[in-house]
Amino acid sequence: LVAMAKATWYHKEWIGFTTYSEKRKAGFREGVTVDWVKVEKSLRDETHQRKILFWYGIYAGRYWELMDLHHPQMHQAISKVLSNIGYDATRLVMPANRFWPFGNYIMMPYARLRDYINFSEKFMAKFRQLYPIGCPFHTMEKHTVNWQARCLGYVTERLVHVWAILNNVDMEYVVDDEDVRYRAGCRAAPVHCFKE
Repeated sequence: LVAMAKATWYHKEWIGFTTYSEKRKAGFREGVTVDWVKVEKSLRDETHQRKILFWYGIYAGRYWELMDLHHPQMHQAISKVLSNIGYDATRLVMPANRFWPFGNYIMMPYARLRDYINFSEKFMAKFRQLYPIGCPFHTMEKHTVNWQARCLGYVTERLVHVWAILNNVDMEYVVDDEDVRYRAGCRAAPVHCFKE
């Protein structure tokens, strides 16, 4: 993402990203099917350019409840960094009952990518300054081999959510059947269910 945001040779209006493991991940729970009609409609809508399109996501009834399950104390660490780079962390209210993108499977206007990378570089520099040794949060994952190196990666994966909310950027889930994905997640764990 960083390299593409700084590329002098890229001049298209939109840019998208995926990873080599997308095909393997398509077999998880509900699979993935991009609804290209939704994508095209959004690409053609030039009146609204403050958006991210995504096709892999996770549903959270309450965002910070999900983060506390996967990464206890991450909320506090993110808030501390935001406060140190000039944001009012109390303004960061994550909407309830929605899908959130996995940061590797997104499309957005190229101008938004540059905005996001400017924010993320500032955020990550301050994160490394505030937490030079160790990691200020934990993880529920057992397979993480190099926790120290992975700590920054976990924050980066969630940073697109934080940036989008702080900057009023819409996140559009462009899959064929959102309800199928919701039901699969909700059956897997209550944290992925609708909350009153």
